[in-house]
Amino acid sequence: MKLALATLTTDFGLRDPHVAMMKGVIYGVAPQARVVDISHEIAPQGVAEAAMALKQAVPFFPRHSLHAVVVDPGVGSQRDIVLVRTAEALFLAPDNGVLTYVLDGRKILSAQAVKNPHYFLPQVSQTFQGRDIFAPVIGHLLRGVNPHLFGPLVPGLQLLPSLPAYTLHEGTARGLVLSFDHFGNLQTNLPQGPFATHPISAVLVRGRIIPGVSSHYAAVAAGGLGAVWGSQGLLEIFQRNGSAQRLLEARVGDEVALSMAR
Repeated sequence: MKLALATLTTDFGLRDPHVAMMKGVIYGVAPQARVVDISHEIAPQGVAEAAMALKQAVPFFPRHSLHAVVVDPGVGSQRDIVLVRTAEALFLAPDNGVLTYVLDGRKILSAQAVKNPHYFLPQVSQTFQGRDIFAPVIGHLLRGVNPHLFGPLVPGLQLLPSLPAYTLHEGTARGLVLSFDHFGNLQTNLPQGPFATHPISAVLVRGRIIPGVSSHYAAVAAGGLGAVWGSQGLLEIFQRNGSAQRLLEARVGDEVALSMAR
């Protein structure tokens, strides 16, 4: 598989030089590499958040991309680093469940533990394996090294619990907040499809009632709360020109109720 490019998803942030050091190692191994950032603002140790980001972003990349994730609370422990191959892409990540959602529905052709030190930096830190293992492995993969050379096959992968499903009873759907975006919008697990032909009378979240679902953000007065079907086909709660997360003091797992007009 000739790789088109590599993506990076981390919880490193951009204040410190960690991302730059990773990229420096990658380009040192593969000077012609193309590296695209998905996000470096995943919450620290936010494995489930990173899993959601991958699920959302990966479908928009060309086939035969390499998607690398370094959200790794178990760095330096006995957890494996895994290289997973599907027909469409390669994935490089700690074996902590971060690939659960993006691999859902994809056929796994192989999954290997990355063990071959020939492809690591000479000195491997117990606290920064993103630089010392992930980055050089990314570079060698982009140069065309056969994935099978990086280590032995593994029998299975660690998985997160399935994404929670919404419930529907007597005209009211109940879901929950999955995550927040940069703007403070609440991303929920309530999908547009089943409700596309049903007028929505109200959305209830954190004790606040939102009158229906808007067609766009600007349909709500400045500072007001609103709901909209977002770009992922899921219900979003937003504050126009503000942060619904801060306004509502919302948390992941908060219930969101969607009432259909009778």
